[in-house]
Amino acid sequence: REGTLKHYRTMLLRLQDFGLMRKWNDLTVENIYKWDAWLHRNLKNKKNEMISDGAVYNYHKCLKAILNRAKLFDRIKDNPYDRLRGKFKRGDSERIDFLTDEEVSAIESLHPVAGSKMEKVRDFFVFQMWTGLSYSDALNFSINDYKLIDGVYKHTGERIKTGVSYVSQLLPPVVDILSKY
Repeated sequence: REGTLKHYRTMLLRLQDFGLMRKWNDLTVENIYKWDAWLHRNLKNKKNEMISDGAVYNYHKCLKAILNRAKLFDRIKDNPYDRLRGKFKRGDSERIDFLTDEEVSAIESLHPVAGSKMEKVRDFFVFQMWTGLSYSDALNFSINDYKLIDGVYKHTGERIKTGVSYVSQLLPPVVDILSKY
């Protein structure tokens, strides 16, 4: 996907900026630790603040994936990340945020101007809430994928990004939105 490719390109630019890992032999545990410290010290977000642990983790995630592929294709013997399991924090949040019943009701009770962009955004968000589909999976939605089973439209598919299986059904709020469009 284009978004994922952008992440990899950015990660490669940060490796170039760092300067110590230019060849396969430079990809050592020691240099990865140095790169981690460099990322924490030198990169800033759009607010000109130091980037978060989660952002740094994403750089490591991209590099690790590339090194797994390099190992598979015999470019390197070992992936140094195999010796670094759990050494880098994924991020600051330790719990999953979710919408409360009150927040769901507040979103559903919004009534933007009919036919406006805001109405479409609200409807798409409500559609995602009630189907459980990610943004990319919701964009790929087709009513033809759903089959009527015991009075409910259901679909079993695979997530576009991860390939993980899922089951989705069309609940009344989703049916209302679909009938609108």
